[in-house]
Amino acid sequence: ATHMSHRVLQIAGSIYNYAIITGRAQHNITEGLTKALKPHRKQHFPTLREYELPEFLDAFEGLDARQQNKVAFKILLLTAVRTGELRKARWQDFDFERQEWRIPAENTKMRTEHLVPLSSQVLSLLKRLKGMTGHQEWLFPAVCGYRHEVMSEITINNMIVRMGFKGRIVGHGFRSLFSTVLNEHGFNRDAIERQLAHMERNAVRAAYNRAEYMKERKNIMQWWADFIDQCNHPTPTC
Repeated sequence: ATHMSHRVLQIAGSIYNYAIITGRAQHNITEGLTKALKPHRKQHFPTLREYELPEFLDAFEGLDARQQNKVAFKILLLTAVRTGELRKARWQDFDFERQEWRIPAENTKMRTEHLVPLSSQVLSLLKRLKGMTGHQEWLFPAVCGYRHEVMSEITINNMIVRMGFKGRIVGHGFRSLFSTVLNEHGFNRDAIERQLAHMERNAVRAAYNRAEYMKERKNIMQWWADFIDQCNHPTPTC
């Protein structure tokens, strides 16, 4: 809300400046209003600690929700992609033979193609989902297609709220959880960063880094999926 208030004030100020230039107004009435707004402070997305995962996964298993949404939730957790990348996923982006998900540049934050190795657990979920939406373009089409083409951006977070974890984690927080756990278990930090698509802004380096650490990244994604399975059935390792 604080970010939006500053943004709206900026837009309104631009409109009044244009009005002055074109003779439609004499004064910019938004001048000085910045001091009346609360300052915007960036906050990190809330996430869980490793020891909270069994409780979280148990709540998820007991959640009464559409099967398509539960598959989306689990794939988001297992792939650590951004929620927008998941929502806009098309069946044509998946290579089941190579076990890869190639996210096109237009769907990524950095506007650079991103490769996600698929664990056996994710492949199993996709096979299950194929029977639900495989005849359509999108993996997760909207229920009411007349308003949106794909699943709503609030679907995952609404599920988390219904699970009783409001304020403790959001869908985007799965990425922080993924990073924290893998770093704490001694995996290569650079490989983790590449898998999270925290890539170089330099175009040449970005192109080079796209497939960098691919062997490690495949191992990371399978280890992470196995780790989540273990936390779903707690053992001393989780």
